[in-house]
Amino acid sequence: MARGHFAAGCFWGVEEAFAQQPGVTGTAVGYMGGTTPNPTYRQVCSGATGHAETVQVTFDPERISYDALLALFWQLHDPTQVNRQGRDRGTQYRSVLFVGDEEQRAAAEASRQALADSGRHRRRIATTIERAGDFWRAEDGHQQYLARHGLAQAAVPMRQEAGSTPTAATRLGTGIAALMNGFWTGLSGRRHREGEVGTASGEREVPEAPRTSKRPPAGGCSS
Repeated sequence: MARGHFAAGCFWGVEEAFAQQPGVTGTAVGYMGGTTPNPTYRQVCSGATGHAETVQVTFDPERISYDALLALFWQLHDPTQVNRQGRDRGTQYRSVLFVGDEEQRAAAEASRQALADSGRHRRRIATTIERAGDFWRAEDGHQQYLARHGLAQAAVPMRQEAGSTPTAATRLGTGIAALMNGFWTGLSGRRHREGEVGTASGEREVPEAPRTSKRPPAGGCSS
């Protein structure tokens, strides 16, 4: 198994999108890229720790490639925004690819350059590529948030077939950036009420996502 770490704004929806990919065997949300050991959600939201909300993805490279995960990453957010995603503002929402080795770095840099050259975005790609450091697992209330609240169905359009190419992932991902900036941020009003409940170690195994017609609650992720 291999791991990748992706920061693309509010980690709830990003985690669920990755979790639904065939070949992804586990996900966890947490904090990376800062200086404070084992920070709490409130500390990260203050901006003082320097962490970004990050999704840790464990995957089987024989079933899904890192390049395919990168292609999905670009579709899940607006990589031209600096220290924000939609209504969510703060350095914790910055766009970062945390790479574990030189092979991942090369793939991330090539993918970012291909996106810049594609002309899909008029503004400069703001995503940084940084060496992965300590991954601090977020509080239990943040883990598998959408699935636990019956909202995982919203991520179904993000699903792609195992072994699909980045081009195919890009086609399937059309419109997801708008979804993430609107729909997902609408889910986040509960974060301060429900997201700070204890801590735990380890990583969740990806379950079968529940199906529901529930609508997201009102509110935003901004703190």
